[in-house]
Amino acid sequence: MPKTTQSFSVAVSHMMLHPKQILTRTLSVGTLGLLSLALAACGGETAQTPSATSPAASPTAAAAPTAAISPAQQAQLEQLAAKPVVLLYGDQRWQPSAKQIGATASVDGSAIKVAVDQAALRSYLESIAPAIAQNAVNATVIYTNTELIVTPSTDGLAMDVDATASAATAALAQGQPAQVQITTKPAPAPVGVEAAEAAKAQAQAFLAQPLKLTIGGKDYPWDAETVGPLLSFTADGQKLKLSADRAALAERIALTAKRTEKPAKEPRVSWNGGDLKITAEGENGTRVDEAKAVDMIAAAIEGGSHSVTLPTTTSSPRVTSANLDTLGIKEVVATGKSDFTGSAKYRITNILAGMKLLNGILIGPGDEFSFNNTVGEIDESNGFVQGYAIIQNRTQLEFGGGICQDSTTVFRAAFWAGLPITERKEHTYYISWYNKYGLGSYGDGPGLDAAIFTGVQDLKFVNDTGHWLLMQATADPKQALAQVTLFGTKPNRTVTLTQEIVSKTPAITTPEYYPDPQQPVGTMKRTDTARGGMTIQVFRTITENGTERKPELFRTVFRPWPNKYAVNPADMGANGQPVFLSTTITPTATIDPNAQPTPDPNAQPTIDPALLTPPTTDPNAPAQPTADPNAQPQPTADPNAQPQPTADPNAQPQPTADPNAQPQPTADPNAQPQPTADPNAQPQPTADPNAQPPANG
Repeated sequence: MPKTTQSFSVAVSHMMLHPKQILTRTLSVGTLGLLSLALAACGGETAQTPSATSPAASPTAAAAPTAAISPAQQAQLEQLAAKPVVLLYGDQRWQPSAKQIGATASVDGSAIKVAVDQAALRSYLESIAPAIAQNAVNATVIYTNTELIVTPSTDGLAMDVDATASAATAALAQGQPAQVQITTKPAPAPVGVEAAEAAKAQAQAFLAQPLKLTIGGKDYPWDAETVGPLLSFTADGQKLKLSADRAALAERIALTAKRTEKPAKEPRVSWNGGDLKITAEGENGTRVDEAKAVDMIAAAIEGGSHSVTLPTTTSSPRVTSANLDTLGIKEVVATGKSDFTGSAKYRITNILAGMKLLNGILIGPGDEFSFNNTVGEIDESNGFVQGYAIIQNRTQLEFGGGICQDSTTVFRAAFWAGLPITERKEHTYYISWYNKYGLGSYGDGPGLDAAIFTGVQDLKFVNDTGHWLLMQATADPKQALAQVTLFGTKPNRTVTLTQEIVSKTPAITTPEYYPDPQQPVGTMKRTDTARGGMTIQVFRTITENGTERKPELFRTVFRPWPNKYAVNPADMGANGQPVFLSTTITPTATIDPNAQPTPDPNAQPTIDPALLTPPTTDPNAPAQPTADPNAQPQPTADPNAQPQPTADPNAQPQPTADPNAQPQPTADPNAQPQPTADPNAQPQPTADPNAQPPANG
């Protein structure tokens, strides 16, 4: 019996029609002809096919018998049209339509057979293959803990499209909707361990030499620990290619660009009584071109080059003589003062050197001022000399001893201007000369000092006035007065403070000793004087445009301090004390209270005449009130005396040694021995009025 081809678009409503109507409405003309022949052979009625050229029946087209499709076959065709196959993998299911997999059916008597377009079936299978795939992991190289490590490959899993297509085709050929399990196969990783080992060897060879970056004529070598984390390894066919991790490299370059940047320098400006005048022209700045640097360093890593000269971009000063009058610098915003009465020559020299570097600087709107960046290197090149400063918890010689007088004065100007203070640190221990002018118009007192140390701690604040600020800094050795005035456009704000000394701590009575190879054997020298500790709270309240802000706390903690002595290392015992304290008393070195630091002790401080004249103040500025009449009076210090810490009221008085008496052994063998005064040594004054404090100020 001839076959009849049937598409899968049979409608359910046709199931109740006469077989001739079904055939006429759903089957092609060719199909009707075949079925007519089949029906005629069986003695059934024929369906007439119209002529292609005439609406009337062709006289030469004999009626042919046709075959009817049973309701069961009709239902089966509909099922195949909707869901010919269900593909299964684990708990996942896919039910493509006949059209999606290119399936067609043929009716052969009582049987229905399905043919599948293999190209359409494979296309569908490939479209769902990623849903079950498990990607292979290539062998690679990672840099961790300063070491290159090879990680092995892992095979993946993929659909076996050929096997799955064959299974689906075979199942559908039965003429029934089918369920087919998807077949999988291993997916080997393209890059194996052998390729990774080769890439590792290449990376090791590259890291064996530093990567030299040249920026502005200066070399900056990157060692293996810097370059290692910037390496990346990418698959290239069956090989592993050494390259750069561009994201990590960009972060590193940004850090280098920031560290090596030379910002444009704004011109130095003089207030000049309100008629602004440029005293030193600005300078262009340079910074590494980060985008180009990433490309160049990545190329060097991939090409095995160890030397790269990085390009830079140029920036210009924002302020010139052309726009100087548009900056809004027209009045006094705030002033800070401090007193350095009794300072040694080295200290005065350093105060003047710092003020010279601060005088005339401009701070743009929204810019953050950094004391350390503004002053620069604290060394001879900037006019500084060695002086005493607090270094590593003891007083010792250091360039710039006394520079904190300048940072304290700048801090006070920014404080009274109401500017946001973004970094500030107090001194380690209490230094009494910062009391004077310490609370501004509220009088003298501690709590508003600012210590700096290059690379460790800074003084920073932000210009939030909306206009440029001009800093004028002066220091007058005759009056022992340091002063910083900020000029600009004064915001509609007022600043008030409250200060409270929360607690006081007695000085530490047990002395400390530290080794100093410069100290002669058998002697010791006091470098630090005991003083009490103190905790102070200062609250600043800013009222702007009639709105009072939440008070800001500036907390100061001065540590209690012991007497500290320098001792030659040969004299240091295992218990951290000089060995001669428990045996024969050796004469101690006499502290010359008038001694200056060894570097040029007789040098006179260099005074810049411009620093001696405070800037003309705003004639409309409010007068500074005098000290609070209700405050506790402070004892007036000898103007030539170095303030000393108050003695511990609970300490036991020490008897004065008889210069003619023989040293007596200590009664208690377990007691802490105290050095007996040398009969030939000069007596130590309790508070030498000419002695310099061993402190950074």
